[in-house]
Amino acid sequence: MIDRRAAPGEDALVMPEGWERNVHPRRGGLPGDAAPPRPVARRSLARLIDRTRPALDSLVSGEKGDPGLAAAARRYLAGEPDPAGAAAVAAVMTMVSPGGTGPVSYADAWAAEHGVAFAACAVVEHAEINVSRYWADGRDSEGSRIGAFRVERNFGPAGPTRRMRGLLAAAAEADHREAEARLAAYRDTVARRMHVAYLVPTRRDWVTDVCATLGNAPRGWPDRLLVLLSLSMPEQLALLGPEVALDWDESGLGVLATLLEGLGAHALPVVARGLDARWADSRQHRRFLDAVAALPSDEAFAELLDRIGQPRVRPALPAMARRFPVRALRMYAARRDDPRVAGLLAAHLRARPRLLDADLPAEVRAAAEAVDLPERDPAALSEVIADLTALTQ
Repeated sequence: MIDRRAAPGEDALVMPEGWERNVHPRRGGLPGDAAPPRPVARRSLARLIDRTRPALDSLVSGEKGDPGLAAAARRYLAGEPDPAGAAAVAAVMTMVSPGGTGPVSYADAWAAEHGVAFAACAVVEHAEINVSRYWADGRDSEGSRIGAFRVERNFGPAGPTRRMRGLLAAAAEADHREAEARLAAYRDTVARRMHVAYLVPTRRDWVTDVCATLGNAPRGWPDRLLVLLSLSMPEQLALLGPEVALDWDESGLGVLATLLEGLGAHALPVVARGLDARWADSRQHRRFLDAVAALPSDEAFAELLDRIGQPRVRPALPAMARRFPVRALRMYAARRDDPRVAGLLAAHLRARPRLLDADLPAEVRAAAEAVDLPERDPAALSEVIADLTALTQ
């Protein structure tokens, strides 16, 4: 987790600029889009129900699809707090709204209607409900009759799922306890356990359980993304296999920011492998560079030094050195036999000559003092003083 109580030292994680708002929120962590339910969503949902009433009438008739879901939808539309019914209704409304459902947030609307715990259950139900149109002869196609049915797998944090995680992160303590208790009853299949772990990542035992279940699942498997976004301990990451690497659709800012927020420096093995990903374009490679450069560890600095010959890596090193000036001095000094690193060491010390006043190991001091430095100019030391002040707080 990120310590935001004081100016950061060299062992604190500071998220790259603009990344915090992309974090999938967790209780006690960065806020991301965590916020209480939006009351207007309930009115928007009511209008959408009125607009799609013919399709919903076909659903609740029970002629097609799962009769149990049709009955649940009837109960929900009659005002009963039925999570499966709410999910089936939402699935139908989404299907028959080719222009989208507009400003409707199902998670917010459900929470406003029946509470956060109800909304969380409806979101899990929604992840495994699909709908189809049928012809009169029963063929599954673009016919006029609609039925809902369950599927065995979910497809990552799509639809209302991510917003629900934000609602739970911001919920009152009593509401959160109720939601957690009700979600516990949904942990009866592998897919549901993964979904519930994503919604409540602070239940580390639930996350650890799904990590052990998932094991060495292939990259890009949708359920795996839910798990990656739930991690908070290196032991959980280890359960996913020794060579966990992200796929192209797992390299967005939301995923990287959430991995850093949840795992801190322990995210290094995952994000560093992205530096060598053949599928990564320049923008994705830049994201991986920024992620590694934010990590407060010698190992992260070494990952960039190991790749100093890569075109985009060498320019990233001075920026990381500004964030971690003493660490950079140590790491550069240890590799000064490489002319490229020696040049970075000299530039680093010329910009920050007062680093020599720090308490340095003998071998680091010897390497630093061997660098030819100009006479110190007190007027040019403001950046260095700021760096050292941050380190002592």
